[in-house]
Amino acid sequence: MKYFIYCRKSSEEEGKQLQSLETQERILVDFARLHDLVVIDIIKEKKSAKMEYQRAKFTAMLKRIDKGEADAILVVDTDRLTRNLIEGATLLNMFAGGKLKEIRTRNIVYSSLESLSSFVDKIASATKYSRDLQIKVLDGNASKLLKGEYPSNAPIGYVNKLPTIVFDPLRAPYVKEIFNLYKTEDYSLKDLANIMYEKGFRSVNGNRVHKSTMNRILRNPEYYGVIRRKGVLYKSQHEGLVDKATFDLCQEILSGNSPKRKRTHNFLYRGYVICAICGCQYTASLKKGIYSYYYCTNGKGVCNQHHNYLPQDKVKSITAKLLEGFALDKDLANLSYEGYAKDLRMQHGTTDTMREIMSNKITCTKKSLSSLLDLLLAHKISQERYDEKNKELEDELVILETQLKNLKPIDTESTLELVEKFKSDACDLPEIFLGGDDIVKADLLKGILWNFTLKGEIIQSVQYKKPYVYAENLNKTSDLATWRRGGDSNPR
Repeated sequence: MKYFIYCRKSSEEEGKQLQSLETQERILVDFARLHDLVVIDIIKEKKSAKMEYQRAKFTAMLKRIDKGEADAILVVDTDRLTRNLIEGATLLNMFAGGKLKEIRTRNIVYSSLESLSSFVDKIASATKYSRDLQIKVLDGNASKLLKGEYPSNAPIGYVNKLPTIVFDPLRAPYVKEIFNLYKTEDYSLKDLANIMYEKGFRSVNGNRVHKSTMNRILRNPEYYGVIRRKGVLYKSQHEGLVDKATFDLCQEILSGNSPKRKRTHNFLYRGYVICAICGCQYTASLKKGIYSYYYCTNGKGVCNQHHNYLPQDKVKSITAKLLEGFALDKDLANLSYEGYAKDLRMQHGTTDTMREIMSNKITCTKKSLSSLLDLLLAHKISQERYDEKNKELEDELVILETQLKNLKPIDTESTLELVEKFKSDACDLPEIFLGGDDIVKADLLKGILWNFTLKGEIIQSVQYKKPYVYAENLNKTSDLATWRRGGDSNPR
């Protein structure tokens, strides 16, 4: 007979004093050598056998037996082979069909249907043990829940301390602040994730806590002192991080059914202002329900700028100063635009001419290749000369076609239209910003600005978006060449 050695260790058995895959392999290889057994393959699998057909290597082994590669299995014990009756029945059917002739352990040999009765009893016992163990675990968890004991790993913000959970001194304050910030309705989940990251909130593994985790935290009733299992809430021994009123209010906000008046204020400048001292973003909040103030989050705990609250009107005037560099001289802007338009149209004409010349060259080269082939077929040139000249022409054709492909078309009028709009906007940016409503301001900021840093009320640095980064402070010079360099950047 030909044997498969099958070794299995369940992933559920980690930490238990059971034979490792390597130990099983060593025992069975020594056993096979001692008894002169012919081993075709050694199969090792780390998977539970409680559920049927969940082990890919076991299933593949049965298929190989069905194909006749082997007709016997060697295992340390029968429970390594299977622990459910359905796969046990499959093995019995293979015995009945003659495909499988023997299952052997170190102590027992099953080589007939009659001898397999004890094998079936072992499978049934293993199945019953698994079922009974599962019931005992469930009964144990149910007893714990009824007594208010916490039956599993603690949620973030708590740590396990049998028989319950207690506050995690490192993360509990952050979780409490998440609820308190969110109930104000001034912050989105993304805002919370960014703010708490700046403040130093991290997962147990030290990773950033994203908005999806914020959502799970805010929806978990265990933070007000209960245990939730399978939709059922149980009284718990652990103390809640927040009161139930706060939790319920957060649920209404999450569902969009907040009883509070919907706020239309969206803190226009949040996301654009950075503290020059510590590098943290400024956040914003409402005072007395109507006044907006901006301040450093002090997420790194290294500066005192978070004590300085800037009213929104002050931030507005600071932001307006950033746009003064775009108050372009209209005469110089118009001269620069006219020169740029003239050059672009000339370049367009040159590009069209080059495209026509290269197209003609490609056509001529193809004709030369065709004529060269005619000469060869008419025996007017040698094969050697043909090959040499043919390669030369084909190389030239490849170069020409590549150059033509890389000659990008210029949509002159569309480009000039964008440049004209940029010029017009840039000349009047401060007036447009100061005179526009919040929608206009938000649109301008989104198109012009990455961010700027503040120290107190003084701007320390600014990052503009393209093409505005090139146009900054053009009004400080009358050199037309400088204006042209700034305008050469494609506004698209």
